[in-house]
Amino acid sequence: MPSWYGGILPGFRVPKTTSVADIAVDDKPICVMAFGRNLNEYNGCTLVDRPNGRKDYLISFLAKGTICETPKRIIMKENSLAIYKPNEPQLRTLFDQNPVTTYWIHFSGNKVEEILDKYGLDSRIIEFEEDFPFFVDVIDRMYVAKNNPFWQDICDALLLELFMYIGGAKKQALLNSNFRKLMQYMKETCTQNLPIKAYADFIGFSEVYFVRFFKKAQKMTPHNYLIRLRLDRACNLLLHTKLPINLIADKVGYKTARYFSKAFYERYGLTPSEYRSKNSAN
Repeated sequence: MPSWYGGILPGFRVPKTTSVADIAVDDKPICVMAFGRNLNEYNGCTLVDRPNGRKDYLISFLAKGTICETPKRIIMKENSLAIYKPNEPQLRTLFDQNPVTTYWIHFSGNKVEEILDKYGLDSRIIEFEEDFPFFVDVIDRMYVAKNNPFWQDICDALLLELFMYIGGAKKQALLNSNFRKLMQYMKETCTQNLPIKAYADFIGFSEVYFVRFFKKAQKMTPHNYLIRLRLDRACNLLLHTKLPINLIADKVGYKTARYFSKAFYERYGLTPSEYRSKNSAN
């Protein structure tokens, strides 16, 4: 396959060139104008040099390598994409001596901003936590459809499908980030006997949905997870301090040593004293 492949849809080709016409479309909600893939071997070249941008939109996915976005010196790494709006400067250079592979789509329309907002595509650069094969898949499917008389309609629909994938990935990444913060918050506050609603509020869920979501993610209820955190902390205190059992119980959030000993025995099959004696001897 050549270093460039893709397609320029009918009506947008500049005569006798392989470039897409630099125009804006205002009679359709969204319209794909061109798409493709570029392979760039290192030769010190500038990948894109459009200081005044274009009249259309451009979404570009970096599948391999590293690119420097100038003049702001934003480093785009593998598995990330950039969205350029009309008249926004497009200045990109190779960051190092490694080749890069980019996939891109030029598009326009009178509802583009509304559509981008709908799917949460309001970031200039979007980075994915995991592999994101959907962009490449959409480009391949556009290319396969080139002989279909409804090529334009297919490409427009595939672009919308791509936006859905990107929006879903962004939401999942945000959820993952918030969940990691939640787990840290639970670890820090596990001895404070906060109500489950406090943790649901922290992540922005209703209490009922939070319990169901947490149980699916961690294979246990939030209540049982908090108990585990408390008892893990108690184990550390039993092994590495000489604090009495009643003081350890208080430090890990139990009102009495009796309730603490009961919970400890249910988890480990030993009383706190037996656990300390056995593991200290070992």
